[in-house]
Amino acid sequence: MNDMVLQPSPIDGIIATTKDNKYVYLYDYKSKTFDKFYQYSNQDIKDYQEEEQRAQDTESYEEE
Repeated sequence: MNDMVLQPSPIDGIIATTKDNKYVYLYDYKSKTFDKFYQYSNQDIKDYQEEEQRAQDTESYEEE
């Protein structure tokens, strides 16, 4: 669940949104606690992928 991939939650949760962040709280029935996960947006994922691609391109260029 902490991967930077959008995926449906196996259970319902609570989404808490602040000015700068969005988190989802899922209730773990086994431990009887709430687990907190950062809720990535499509833009977060796109930005991350572009950054990773630039880093790979830079590594390829430096190896030549």
